[in-house]
Amino acid sequence: MDDTQQCPNCGHVNDIGLAVCESCNSPMTAYGGQVTGEAYEGGRLKGQVAKLEVRPAAVTAIVVFDVLFALFWPFAYVIGGFLGVHGANSEGTNAMAAAVSWVPALFWAAVLVPSGIALLVLAWLAWSQRPIAWNVNLGVVILFGLLSLRAFPGPGFWIFLPVSIVLAALWLRSDTKAWYGMM
Repeated sequence: MDDTQQCPNCGHVNDIGLAVCESCNSPMTAYGGQVTGEAYEGGRLKGQVAKLEVRPAAVTAIVVFDVLFALFWPFAYVIGGFLGVHGANSEGTNAMAAAVSWVPALFWAAVLVPSGIALLVLAWLAWSQRPIAWNVNLGVVILFGLLSLRAFPGPGFWIFLPVSIVLAALWLRSDTKAWYGMM
């Protein structure tokens, strides 16, 4: 039984079972390619890795969308709710109305502030190439499109619905999906 193998690159005789050649460091096995980074890098072919080093434009677009959606939906709504709280009049005859007017603002703050924080975290996850961000952002874009049908009647509808359609089209592109490892 022969306990050696010849390197296909330089012809050096190596002990059997080595992942890389002792002489030229060429991979002797598929695992050797991962170890040396010559044929493989992080379990992916070098060509695939090179494509993944370039962040698709859709990622930047969705991160900007997530941040703007967080700032102008939950946070703006909560700030508007607190600014709309009634104060007591000079005679003090509406003290009950002033006290009760804080309740809806506090309720919406309790619900919407975590939603805004979640959108900001989602933007960070999308930027840092976390696969879950692809799925969740697709859902957020679809939700935004549905909200545009209900919550933005009139001229806003003609702005927000096309934005959601364009974002969904960009997000479903093969380069974006591949960047997140969805293909």
